[in-house]
Amino acid sequence: MGTPSSPFGPVRLSCIDTARLQELVRLLVHEHTLGYEQFVHEDQRLVDPTQWKRNAQRDNLQVYCRQQQQRKNSSAGERGSRRRLFRDTEVRTALTEMPTLLLVGTIKGSLADVMYGVLNPTADSMRLKSSYVGDKFAGCAVLATIERPTPSDPFRSHSLKWLEGDHPFIFRPIVKNRDFVFMEATGLIHLAGGERQSDGVVEVFTKTTANPGGHVAPAIAVKFGANALLSAQNLVDCAHAKKLAWAVSSRAHSTSTTSSSSSSSTSSSATSSTREFRAHSGGICPAGVKKSLRFVAWTGDVAKHKMKFCGPCVSEATNLDARALACDEFGADRPSEHHLNHKNRLTAHLEGLTTSDPNVVVLRPSALSS
Repeated sequence: MGTPSSPFGPVRLSCIDTARLQELVRLLVHEHTLGYEQFVHEDQRLVDPTQWKRNAQRDNLQVYCRQQQQRKNSSAGERGSRRRLFRDTEVRTALTEMPTLLLVGTIKGSLADVMYGVLNPTADSMRLKSSYVGDKFAGCAVLATIERPTPSDPFRSHSLKWLEGDHPFIFRPIVKNRDFVFMEATGLIHLAGGERQSDGVVEVFTKTTANPGGHVAPAIAVKFGANALLSAQNLVDCAHAKKLAWAVSSRAHSTSTTSSSSSSSTSSSATSSTREFRAHSGGICPAGVKKSLRFVAWTGDVAKHKMKFCGPCVSEATNLDARALACDEFGADRPSEHHLNHKNRLTAHLEGLTTSDPNVVVLRPSALSS
């Protein structure tokens, strides 16, 4: 059975609506950038304990919740931002009353890998990302695409989305699933300094409100919001798993090509990782570590498949150019035949094992992160 579908049909935006949403994104990014630069240059990356209380931590990421007495005393800059972005007094009041969360810290990995893990402009990619990073939901859909990735800017996207959140079993007697319509935009910008801080480490800074989507105790809203923010820790792992999946599809293509052709020549455009995979007999790694790959089946379900990879294959796959793969996967006006062939090969290759391989598990929508 596939994942629940959206209760909404496709949203058709007018040119005026599209322009307004693009301007809203620009303003939000600008205000957020100012907040980050203040945190770095004025606050010296130190969180004021009189304003923020640490709520949760995972590795090098920490989530703070604004102290209750500080919510009404937000900075003039924040109040000005709210006045510009939200003219309606009722909306501004509601935002003030919602718990405010701050996520700071670092993630090990490259910026390109983080962006490849973040990027999810389609419903299928939303499901895959959720299954890897652990921000569980029961259903999702893309309602409208405002900007899509391009070959020159493969990490840029802007869309309206719908999702139905999925709460842990223990909370279901008191909290029902909420669904949300939201706007998501991804991309890269240059800060005022323009410098890249360091290689191999990505600094994280985000400030948001914990929107419970109804009458929910603030503590529960904060818990869900903090868990969602901390899922950013898994973005690089998500990117690496997607790279391995791409390598598996290349290996499947290599195996089928080899079996149907007597020629032993190798395409000069093949990547080093593909050549590494091709070196194995039958395209299968002889031994190594077990990795869980996900794929979206024809039914819309997400399936988890455990595969063994040798060290060289894992290394070669994780070092693939994330920008190039994002361009291959999403960076065309329409999915390229090359990308569709890769996707179809991977799906067919893994689905062909589901009936006989105990390492393949079809995940329920509510268990996407298991």
